[in-house]
Amino acid sequence: MADQHNRTPGSSWRPVTQAELLQWSVLNTATAGEDTTAATEPAQREPIDPKWVDVLLGKGDALRMKECVETVANTDLSVDERIEAFDELELLVESLDNANDLRSLKLWAPIIAQLSSDIARLRMYAPGFLARLSRTTPHRRQTYFLNAGGLEPVLRLLEQDEDAEVRAKALYCISGESIRCRDHHHTARCPC
Repeated sequence: MADQHNRTPGSSWRPVTQAELLQWSVLNTATAGEDTTAATEPAQREPIDPKWVDVLLGKGDALRMKECVETVANTDLSVDERIEAFDELELLVESLDNANDLRSLKLWAPIIAQLSSDIARLRMYAPGFLARLSRTTPHRRQTYFLNAGGLEPVLRLLEQDEDAEVRAKALYCISGESIRCRDHHHTARCPC
C-alpha cells in the first residue's frame, strides 16, 4: 500500500515527491553567501506547513486511526477508498495499544455503523473487521463490541441481508464472539 501519511479525509491524496521536499528545504534554508539577516537579528522564518512535518515525522497512530474511520464513513468517497481506509485501520489496530485506543477515541460507533451501510462491500467488511479485531485481547474487545451495540446489527445482517458474502462475514463475527465468550467463561465471568 502506498504511503498515506499525508492524506486528509475527503481530499484527493497525492504523495509528496522528493522534488517538492527538496524545494521546501531549499526555500527554508539560508546559506552564508545569501542575503541572510545579521547575527544579532533573530531569523524570521515562515511557519512550517504541517504537511511537511507529517511527511518527515509521520502522523501519530491515533490521528491516522481517526482519519481512517472518517474516510470509511465519508459517503462522498469511492467504495474503494473507503475499503482501503478500512484496510489501513486494520493494520493499525494490529498493535494492542492502538486496538485499545478505539474506545477512548470513540471509534467503535462509526465502525459499527458500517454494518448498516447501503453498500454491500462495506456491510461485508465491517463484521470481518470486528471479528479480526476481537482476536487481540478477546475479553476486552468483546466487551467493547457488546457495549457499543455491535451484536444486534450483526445478527440483523445474518438474518436479513440479501448478500450471501455479507451473511457469511456476519456469521464469522458472531461465531468468533461466541467462541471467545465460551473460552472466557471457563476462566472468568463471561461478559455475554
